[in-house]
Amino acid sequence: MSHRAYIYLQPPGIKIAIDLGEKELEMRPTRHGRARFEHEGIPQAGHIEQVDPPDWEARGAIPKVLVVQRQ
Repeated sequence: MSHRAYIYLQPPGIKIAIDLGEKELEMRPTRHGRARFEHEGIPQAGHIEQVDPPDWEARGAIPKVLVVQRQ
């Protein structure tokens, strides 16, 4: 089952996150978890640093997820 989220991606070596918009994640987004998704047809993956709001499921909201990629 996929989960929708607004993805903010921080590529390696860059301190500013890039807003990728709404994407489908393969797994439920949890802080300190892994995120896998596609952007412009290219598979992407990274470590989830932040999920906002933390209680997004209870609220029925689409979370904002900060995904950090490391080298």
